[in-house]
Amino acid sequence: YYYRIGFYDSDNNTYLYGDVLNFKTGPPPLVTTTAATGITGSAGTVNGTINPLGANGNWDFQWGIDPTMVNYVDLDCQNFSAHAVSCPLVTANSALQSFNRSLSGLASSTIYYYRIGFYDSDNNTYLYGNVLNFKTLTQSTVTMTPSSSSISTAQSLVLTASVSVGTSNPTPTGSVVLTGGGYTSAAINLSSGSAKITIPAGLLSAGTDTLTVNYSGDGNYTPGLGTASV
Repeated sequence: YYYRIGFYDSDNNTYLYGDVLNFKTGPPPLVTTTAATGITGSAGTVNGTINPLGANGNWDFQWGIDPTMVNYVDLDCQNFSAHAVSCPLVTANSALQSFNRSLSGLASSTIYYYRIGFYDSDNNTYLYGNVLNFKTLTQSTVTMTPSSSSISTAQSLVLTASVSVGTSNPTPTGSVVLTGGGYTSAAINLSSGSAKITIPAGLLSAGTDTLTVNYSGDGNYTPGLGTASV
């Protein structure tokens, strides 16, 4: 912006001006969408940061299943694009402020898109972070197959824990832990979606034992449980 001061000398009917000077306004607020966290088969937390650089205004998350964000849902507002009606306020300073909101009741194995937005009420402008996405975890199904349905306490037992995740999906990773009958195994990593667990002889209680295998889940699949009786 350029400016000068002027003076009208009415005694002499003349105009006098100071030098033309200028100043540059500061940069606009910094708005950044950050990675989602806490992702499960039905939930996730969206995150973002705003440095308002002194500006007053409001923030909101927008989300949905449309990667173009033409169709979306305002998470914290009645209508963000209409002067951020009912949207929460930022603190008008020059500090980086972090925001997050939890989403629940989501469909499993589905990609969701989101971004954070800031309405600069001082300048009547809207600023948005990049559109990011996350995929909810695919539901896992855990089965456990014992080498025998009946053994003596003097015999060992081998159980195969298998994790099913449907066709055309990556092979599940992670680990399984077996408990039951007074026995708890160490965590055993899956290999090609399954793991073999050996219970040494004499470690199971006499009688019918219900054994439970607990699958840890991984970055693609939900945790799960499988049971078998021996």
